[in-house]
Amino acid sequence: MNRILILTALFFFLPLLSCDSRSQTKGGLSSKQFKAAGSRQANSGNESKPIIAEKKPIIKQYTFEIIRTLPHDPEAFTQGLIYYEGLIFESTGLRGKSTLRKIDPMTGNVLQKKELAPYYFSEGIAISGGRIYMLTYVSQVCLVFGLESLKLETSISYNGEGWGLAYNGDELIMSDGSNFLRFIRPENFEVVRGVGVYGQNGPVSLINEMEYVGGEIYANVWQQDRIVRIDPATGDVCGWIDFTSLRRLLDNPGKAEVFNGIAYNPVANTFYVTGKYWDKMFEIKLIEKK
Repeated sequence: MNRILILTALFFFLPLLSCDSRSQTKGGLSSKQFKAAGSRQANSGNESKPIIAEKKPIIKQYTFEIIRTLPHDPEAFTQGLIYYEGLIFESTGLRGKSTLRKIDPMTGNVLQKKELAPYYFSEGIAISGGRIYMLTYVSQVCLVFGLESLKLETSISYNGEGWGLAYNGDELIMSDGSNFLRFIRPENFEVVRGVGVYGQNGPVSLINEMEYVGGEIYANVWQQDRIVRIDPATGDVCGWIDFTSLRRLLDNPGKAEVFNGIAYNPVANTFYVTGKYWDKMFEIKLIEKK
């Protein structure tokens, strides 16, 4: 009798236990599934990180204050300008008229002048190691002069056109009329690296005469009365200086051609600027626009 009761109880209760067990796995998760789900939830925050747009540099605008006005040879087709140890060095262009000059920054008088061979068209200049490096327009030759004598010492070949030249303490920086700048070893003109110049609206081409000041490149833009400030590491434009008001101060505005030439005086923290066939040179101090 007892055996019959036990078998009867098992007959009724075993199906209920089996149903309960199935209910825990059918609609739920196995331990492996639960761990996987927990892992996905823990990592879900890393899968939806927002994309942060690259921050563009702030482009500052500058005007200027005139400190002094100096006479400038109205026949000088200015290509390069440098202030160095109390003197201004200037290169002037055109075939048959190209020269290298020393100028007194207090009076504007030409103290010394070296005429180039008539087949050279002088371009930008820079000073490194007690020598003056001068680009030529299409001859693909850099002429190297003694700083004191202005005597031609040697020449170095390069590829492409020569426009502006500057020196950053280690390398020459060369422009060729495009938006591309080359960084070059002075001793052999080996190209170390290059960078493209870009502003808010794209590439800034026609980079001309240049100066390296305080970790930035200051450059004339051909056929504009403006100077662009460039980050040499990235090529980003970081400022513009507007010189359009200078033209009305010239005695020969009808003959004066493009604005070109920028030289920095680190002692006074001023710049000398002029242009091709300009009859004046201006010593100015920069003022940031607010």
